[in-house]
Amino acid sequence: MMYTYNMSSIRHGFTLIELLVVLSIISVLATVIVASLNSSREKSKINQTAVQIQELHKAADFYRIDTGEVVPNTCGLSCTESTDPLQTNVNSIPGWYGPYFPVSLVDFTHQWGGHMTVRSGNVDTSDPDIEMYVFLDDDAPGTSSSDNSGIIPNEAIQEIDSMLDDGDLETGNLRGMGQFFTAPVGEFVFIIE
Repeated sequence: MMYTYNMSSIRHGFTLIELLVVLSIISVLATVIVASLNSSREKSKINQTAVQIQELHKAADFYRIDTGEVVPNTCGLSCTESTDPLQTNVNSIPGWYGPYFPVSLVDFTHQWGGHMTVRSGNVDTSDPDIEMYVFLDDDAPGTSSSDNSGIIPNEAIQEIDSMLDDGDLETGNLRGMGQFFTAPVGEFVFIIE
């Protein structure tokens, strides 16, 4: 007995195995694309933060050139428009010709959401001089020091250190992640010379 097939009754399509292979290829490609986008996004945050640090550095330098003094510590987490030394002559200092920065430090944040400001103090205990420094806090503006919502990843701090300083968080002007100065894990300072 011979079987005959009607060509119109043969189904054309994909087998389950073929569909699973295609789906697995698509998922691998999607994973690679998402990882690439996340990497690009993180690099962008690092670059933008490095630019912000450089701009604050310039503003603090101009403040010191004009007034002969370091920026006062008046703009921490509870900073207001009237206590921002780069926008307002807070202590009626002669020679102040600000504003020195295009935006107020009141709500100025780095790319991970923490407060970013210019401060002064003795951050290097091996040196008795008062230094000005850019401080990248892990706390959002207007919060308390226990907020910690803007922690900067260690890899990002290392990359910023490599871009702006010596690449070593234990030496140079950029210190962080609990390495000396006043910056615990998730924060860092950049001393302005």
